[in-house]
Amino acid sequence: MTRRLITALVIRALYLRFRFRQTLQSQHGAASRLIGDVSANGQQMWWLQMLSDEIGSRLTGSPGCRRAEELMEAEMKRIGLANVHRET
Repeated sequence: MTRRLITALVIRALYLRFRFRQTLQSQHGAASRLIGDVSANGQQMWWLQMLSDEIGSRLTGSPGCRRAEELMEAEMKRIGLANVHRET
């Protein structure tokens, strides 16, 4: 009985380690792609210019804050990020 339990626990631990590694690799791949895209295409300067010059002040709850949220939400969806949503 004890030997079976230990074997089952070891198999479960190995499985969980494998799944955790797969999850990390997929997240790392998406993050690397995003960082590369931003750096290669110069998007960071466009985002900075939009948020700073065109939208301006972004105090919490202000119209500028809502415009910035809408702009960044649309941009994140455009570049293919999953589960993009705004928090209340």
